[in-house]
Amino acid sequence: MKPLEPPDSTYIKTVECLSRLQWFETCWAYYFQTETRLFEDEVRDAAKLLLESYKAVSTLLPDLQPTIQRELQNSPDASGAIQRLEHWISKTAPYPLEGSPLKNQWDMFEFCAAFKAILTFLLGLPNCPSTTPLEAFRHSASSLRWKPHLSEITRSRFRDPDGLIKKCSEFPSIVIVADIRNSQDLMTYATSQEQCAEDIGYFYAETTRLVNRHNAVLFDKFTGDGFLLYFNEKLSRTLASDYIADAVRFLQNAMDTFAPVFARWSFSVRKVSSKHGIGIGADWGLVRFQFLRNHFIATGDAIVWATRMADAADGGEILVNNLLYHELKPIPCLEFSEKSCKTKKGDEVLGRQMTFKTQTGMTDACLYSYLAKKRKSEGNDDPPAPSVEGT
Repeated sequence: MKPLEPPDSTYIKTVECLSRLQWFETCWAYYFQTETRLFEDEVRDAAKLLLESYKAVSTLLPDLQPTIQRELQNSPDASGAIQRLEHWISKTAPYPLEGSPLKNQWDMFEFCAAFKAILTFLLGLPNCPSTTPLEAFRHSASSLRWKPHLSEITRSRFRDPDGLIKKCSEFPSIVIVADIRNSQDLMTYATSQEQCAEDIGYFYAETTRLVNRHNAVLFDKFTGDGFLLYFNEKLSRTLASDYIADAVRFLQNAMDTFAPVFARWSFSVRKVSSKHGIGIGADWGLVRFQFLRNHFIATGDAIVWATRMADAADGGEILVNNLLYHELKPIPCLEFSEKSCKTKKGDEVLGRQMTFKTQTGMTDACLYSYLAKKRKSEGNDDPPAPSVEGT
């Protein structure tokens, strides 16, 4: 197969297919992050659109399916994946691929990665972004969505930042999920679509500035009306820091940042409730970080439970799950109150609402004292030194 030449109809349909593949991958990732309990309708709808584009492109390019199979090196079977996906959409098969749910999950990521590799080759898209609109589309939709973001300062300090991120799987992480509460109302009752787009853009811009102020943050992605990120013990340690203290600083800065953002947003919305704002959920545990054919994949129970806490949080509220609560409890500048929550399935869960006793400057002093006591209790009075290699 040879790269296509724009702007013929085959090229345009291939661009559309790549866009739909991106959307399916996103839905698929969240579907399995929630243990197949959420986003089933969204992922089936995305699969329908993807299959529609796949059939259109494969009719124009008969060698498409054999080329995908060569990229996959015979596992999983490409034609079988398409057929099973069709059966799954019609609800005549329990999973889109053969095998256990876990194997099914990773086989589908493999299939999508191979499919994307072929589409990007056909479109002649480079690895790095340039100034053309289509190449810019590829960079934002493909590279950024599936590569974790580290601050430029942090990334420049390590020869192999991706290798460091993989090693973070062996150490605990604090998962933070943020979600705009009642976001549908903010869009539905906006004075105009243009104003709503401007407000959302302002939210993204302020989030980006917030993330870039914290060198130890591992930013996963924007999630439509929120974001997902991690603070990891290994990453913070290589930066001569403490991941728990880093996460606490970030959470307080996030509350300080987003309060005026949503106060500004409320000026252009007809219907406002007390629950509008950013709701944050957080949990603690091991998260598996890996790169699969250039895709960043993070999985773990802590992601699922941080998402559930975010779903239960009101605007302007930080809700932490039980394991993280016990990690944060010794920090004297934090307060916690119990909140009864329910999962989407209806199970009752006890969350803890976290608030700060001190302003930002005093919180830093509190954390400094907390870390000094922590090091002393561990028999180490010296502050940690940064890692030169980062490995």
